[in-house]
Amino acid sequence: MKNTVTNYGLILTLCVAIFGCKPRNEETAPIPSCRIVSVLLKSTSTSDRLIRDEETIRVGGKDVNVSFYKESFYTYDPQGRLIREKDRVVTGDSTVVEYDYSPGLMLKQTTSYSRQWGTHVFIDSIVLNTQGLAESKFYQQKVKYDSEGYLTEQMLSGSIQFVGQVVNGNLVKEYKYLDGLYVYKYEYDLTRSGLSPIYTFWGFESRNLLMHESIELADFNRLPVYSTDYSYEFDEEGRVKRKIAHSEKRMGWPYDAKVHTVVFDYEYDCSSSSLHFKLPPKNAEQF
Repeated sequence: MKNTVTNYGLILTLCVAIFGCKPRNEETAPIPSCRIVSVLLKSTSTSDRLIRDEETIRVGGKDVNVSFYKESFYTYDPQGRLIREKDRVVTGDSTVVEYDYSPGLMLKQTTSYSRQWGTHVFIDSIVLNTQGLAESKFYQQKVKYDSEGYLTEQMLSGSIQFVGQVVNGNLVKEYKYLDGLYVYKYEYDLTRSGLSPIYTFWGFESRNLLMHESIELADFNRLPVYSTDYSYEFDEEGRVKRKIAHSEKRMGWPYDAKVHTVVFDYEYDCSSSSLHFKLPPKNAEQF
C-alpha cells in the first residue's frame, strides 16, 4: 500500500513539473461582459421530493422528467465581484451569503433559514492573493493558479490532491487522488465562449463551452467510471440560456451516482459596459 501511494505521489509530482513549466503563449481568455444574475436549477424528478414545475426534456435519446430543485440570485459590486447570493430550494428553505472585500481578505457571512432547524449564521474569512484569488479552498486546501487565474494545483496537508492542465484557457485534464488516482478529461466547443464566472475569487473556469466530461480510474487501464454530456440552448445574443447536464455511471466511484440529468436556466445583467473580469497585473492595487 505504501508503494502504491508513493507511485501516485510520483505521478502527480511529474504532472506538476510538466504542466507547471510549460510555456504559455496564448492570449488572455476573453470573459463575457454580462453577469449571471439568476440560475434556476431543475433535476431528475424522484419520488422522495416535492414535484414542482415539472417538464419533459429529450436527452440521451430518451424522454426525461425534470422538476424544480433550486433557484439562485446574484448581486455584484461595480468591480464585478460577487457581494450577495440567495438560494432557495424546493422545500422552502433558503440561504443568503454576503461577501465583503478588503485588501488581501474577503469576509463571508452565511445565513441559513430552515423550517426544521431555524436560523443560523456562519462567518468565514478567505485570504486573497495578489491576483485577488482565494489562497485556499474547502477544508483548508491550498491552491495555485496560473498567471491568467486558472486553478492548476490543489494541496491538502502538504500532499498534492489535484493537478490541472490548462490549454488555451480551457481546463482539459485533471489528476485527482481520492481512493485511487482518477483522471478527469474535458472537451469543449471551441466556437462558443464559456459562461460568465460568478465566483471570480475561485479563479476562472473555461474559455469555451464544456461539452463532455469523463472520469477514468488510472489503476485499471483507465476504465471510464463516469461521464457527463452537456448541451445548450442560446438566446438571441448568443448567450447560454439553458444548459443540460446528463450523467451516467459506468462503474465504481462516485458510489451514489447512476443516471442523472440537471437543467440550468440562466438570466443575465448586461446593463454596465465596464463589466470585465480580467485579472490586473500582479503588482497592481487590488481594491
